[in-house]
Amino acid sequence: MIRTTNNNLLSSTLLLGLLALPACAEDAGTDTETSEAGDGDSAGTETGDGDGDTGDGDGDTGDGDTGDGDGDGDGDGDGDGDGETGDGDGDGDGDTDRLKIVGSYTDNWASTHEVTSNLWTHDTASYTISAFDNQSEFVIAQNGSGNEWNPDLWSRFDIAYVGNDLYYCQTGYAEEDEQAALDLPRSEDSDPASTGCGGDFSWTLLANDDLEIAGDWEDDWAQTYVITDTLWTIDVSNYAVTQFDSSENFLIAQNDSGNEWNPDLWSRLDWTYVGNDLYVCQSAYDAASEQDALDSPPADPSDPAATGCGGDFAWSLLN
Repeated sequence: MIRTTNNNLLSSTLLLGLLALPACAEDAGTDTETSEAGDGDSAGTETGDGDGDTGDGDGDTGDGDTGDGDGDGDGDGDGDGDGETGDGDGDGDGDTDRLKIVGSYTDNWASTHEVTSNLWTHDTASYTISAFDNQSEFVIAQNGSGNEWNPDLWSRFDIAYVGNDLYYCQTGYAEEDEQAALDLPRSEDSDPASTGCGGDFSWTLLANDDLEIAGDWEDDWAQTYVITDTLWTIDVSNYAVTQFDSSENFLIAQNDSGNEWNPDLWSRLDWTYVGNDLYVCQSAYDAASEQDALDSPPADPSDPAATGCGGDFAWSLLN
């Protein structure tokens, strides 16, 4: 799924009606469903149409806009409204609207890059991001009107990980419009350190040894995540990261001795993208050693919104 940064404000009116019931009508009971999550498993079998949680019609809030949130599930469907989360379209895709390479970089040519979900700045040149896809790993942007080269035209940036090394190639830089940039074929990424960008040129190295999913998150069960290159925290549980691979999408960590569940044992966290939606699964949580966690089978990423984590459980959507 291609995620664009332009949001539409959808409004709806809720009409309430009153229905008189006969005095002799029997009271109707209300069944309440609960979901329980074991350590290491993503729980919940119902998906709504809100912010990747289970929308109840509240609509996700992000970028200052409120979507229609016409969910059919039973969750709250609310986003965090921090300007980099879903646009609240209520379609159940859990849009996170956050470019996965957001950060500050110095490339292998000593040029500086500042990347947000809306703007890519390369030294003094700027590019306003109109669309990106974290799964397909590309960014579409319009060149700034003040850029020295090709002002107001359009660019395509392809990105790729090799292990934990992040590379990019400005595949297009003088396209007439957004669609022309979008239609460009992806640069060859089989050996970005040596070739494939603009033909025989190497891609540009942006970063070494950065964890792709580092950041502050909240999952669809309202649990908070803080992830760095060295520490992964879920609410009050801590996991010391010992290794990770951003191209293979996993990390290995030792459970903290103060954790309530499985202290001092080992965990594996897998992640995957569906379009721009980031899902995670704690596929191992009580491995006896680091090697055992590394050798544990990864979660199945084929349909993370519905299944594949701990067997038949959905993965957790991070917002």
